[in-house]
Amino acid sequence: MNNLVNGKGFTLIEVILAILIISIAVLTLVSSISFTTSRGLNAEVMSTAQQLVQERMEQLIAQKRNNGYATLLPIGLGAYALVAGFSGYERREDICYVDSGLNPNPNPPPPTVCGVVDAGYKQVTVSVRYTSLPDAPTVSLMTVVTNVRE
Repeated sequence: MNNLVNGKGFTLIEVILAILIISIAVLTLVSSISFTTSRGLNAEVMSTAQQLVQERMEQLIAQKRNNGYATLLPIGLGAYALVAGFSGYERREDICYVDSGLNPNPNPPPPTVCGVVDAGYKQVTVSVRYTSLPDAPTVSLMTVVTNVRE
């Protein structure tokens, strides 16, 4: 009883305020860690998507060089398909005719319509998206190839 009279120790209000301040600090720390982790994952996803786009574009250009312009088929808009060995990634290829003025189909890619007249140019667009993150953007790479042998 003597300790209570002397005022040693903490009051209930002081304890509640201390708990409140500590909980706010912990919540801020946890949310910043969560934000940093999601940004790191997003960077990894983008890097992988860029590598997948570049790899497929190089394969298509090599196909054209080795086998000719006519082998870049089918002409038209592709559909997204799963990328083997990369869970959650989908890739699409669009190969469209381009008019002689080299006016590409909508920019930015991927295109929504394809030209139908072969003027000796094809627009090749490769797009990759990651479906496991709702805000992950689509990565696309576009080039134009000609009907000229190298």
